[in-house]
Amino acid sequence: VLVAMAARYLSPLLNRPSTKEEKFALANLFRRRQLMILIALTLPLVLFADIALTIMFSSKFTGAAAWLPAFLIWQLLVIQNNVQLMLLFSLDEIWTVTIMSIAGSALSALLCVVLIPSFGLTGGALAMIGGAALTMSIASVRLHKHGYSTGRSSLLLGGYAIVVLLAAPYLLQGEGIALFALKAVICAILVGGLWVFLDQDEKAAILTVTRRRIMRS
Repeated sequence: VLVAMAARYLSPLLNRPSTKEEKFALANLFRRRQLMILIALTLPLVLFADIALTIMFSSKFTGAAAWLPAFLIWQLLVIQNNVQLMLLFSLDEIWTVTIMSIAGSALSALLCVVLIPSFGLTGGALAMIGGAALTMSIASVRLHKHGYSTGRSSLLLGGYAIVVLLAAPYLLQGEGIALFALKAVICAILVGGLWVFLDQDEKAAILTVTRRRIMRS
């Protein structure tokens, strides 16, 4: 869904006649908002991985819960790569898009062959992250030549996502009602921490909608 958002909402805006500066501002705004949505959706998944995997697939998949954060980080990179891809398309960088896509996929395939036999799912996660990182690096270098730089808030959100997705599940291992309640509280706090990344207009809009709902109830 988040990948489709870039194609359906961001791409039409970027491909309208506009200056590079306007395209860059739109891309950074989209990246920041998309990252906040991604963090809000993935935190419950990693904190309640066993439950999430059982609901989505079956209890037989709970053994893979430990690797879920790493694969979600890979998806985070893929989703952010897609934003860069849309931006490169709007700048007529078709060859760059082709090269970065092929290079990233080729590296992931090669690393899968090398790493999975020895390291299993850990190797698979590293292989996919490696390919996505290469794709992002190629795109970033090319976009930098056009004068684009990722917004500070997006960089901070990306770091926040990686730290939280990797650290939270391992610091809160175990079972029991008390731990479940603790995870729910921490999840609410961490998602609530995204408030600082909202701009004033976004905060005002959220507060307005919240007040209206409270008054209706």
